[in-house]
Amino acid sequence: MRQGLKIKRACVLCILALMLLFSGCTGLSPVKLFNEAALPEDGILSAERVQQIIDDGAIAVFTGSSGQYTYKWTLFGTDIEAAKDLNLAVDISSEENGEIEISFRSDEDFGFTPMLAINTGTKWEGSTAAAYALPEGEQELYGVVVSGNGESTLNCSPTSQTGKVIIRDTEKEKTKSDTYVCTVSIECCTVVNNIYDLEEGKLGAVPADGFILHEQTVEFTEGETAFDVLQRVCRENKIHLESSWTPAYGSAYIEGIGNLYEFDCGSLSGWVYSVNGWSPNYGCSKYVLKPGDIVQWRYTCELGKDVGALEMDK
Repeated sequence: MRQGLKIKRACVLCILALMLLFSGCTGLSPVKLFNEAALPEDGILSAERVQQIIDDGAIAVFTGSSGQYTYKWTLFGTDIEAAKDLNLAVDISSEENGEIEISFRSDEDFGFTPMLAINTGTKWEGSTAAAYALPEGEQELYGVVVSGNGESTLNCSPTSQTGKVIIRDTEKEKTKSDTYVCTVSIECCTVVNNIYDLEEGKLGAVPADGFILHEQTVEFTEGETAFDVLQRVCRENKIHLESSWTPAYGSAYIEGIGNLYEFDCGSLSGWVYSVNGWSPNYGCSKYVLKPGDIVQWRYTCELGKDVGALEMDK
């Protein structure tokens, strides 16, 4: 009798597994990934090629260089509404104070916002920077995420692809406050930079600008932890979150956010967090928040080294 029940249970489990397999239980639409390609010498991507990206709803990566710098554009076909020639060439130069100036060669905006990653060839200290409009250089246009192990990569989504901007290595100052507020962000720019290592079925989980959640000011109560706030912002913003309890560390461990899990982008990939630019050597449910804390959740492809963390802390 028991043996019969075991066989029946096994059959039911097999059927359920097959149903999940073929029903697309992750909710992710299949996305095509084009091979990485070098930009033409003039930097112009033809309208015909853009149309192909649109038709296939694909992710396409194009690389270029300017002096000592190399750069990479990542285009998401689902974001492009109309095909036209795109001038993806940029001129990049460094200033004496370490800032980087970018001059876009395009005479008009693209009509969508792609992601631009610039390899600096040097190490930047901060984990965040910002792009400012030139010639004044005082108006902040958009944020820049710094990643990379050794040589830093600047990841941004230029809201305009014309004119000139300057990028400054400006680590955000901790907000002084007597009220219980902090800022939280969730990003996976390293996945965009390592898109060819990503599990094919997970391409649809990658946001075009690398941000699952842009920086958000969050109120919290005394005694709450980084994990408590992460759970709340994910719930309120309908962001997928999966965690588990790790008895050996006495803390919660983040397995997946936004349908991106550990090992989805290589054997050393997963989620890490930092507070005010520092990576705690203990789990997120042990870190008790303080007013003004800046909490960044970042996906790493190199066991934390590419996002400034020495190790993946459980």
